[in-house]
Amino acid sequence: MTTIKESFYGYVRDIPDDYNLIDTSQDIESLCDHIGLSYEEYEGVCFFVDISSGDYDDILYCNNNIPHMNETVYRISIEY
Repeated sequence: MTTIKESFYGYVRDIPDDYNLIDTSQDIESLCDHIGLSYEEYEGVCFFVDISSGDYDDILYCNNNIPHMNETVYRISIEY
């Protein structure tokens, strides 16, 4: 069973520069499909992901599809 946990991370200004922004609906849907999230639940957000090892090492998101510097960011942790 897959368990998804969300926790407070910080703010957009705190995200490392090497994280990739995912903000188009096609990319968000693809990410959700890949990690087992409901696209309908996350379609209005933007994601920031660390893919340094070739997979999603760290997944962050904010509840706005335009990431303002003071926007609250959450981390998604997935346990398989």
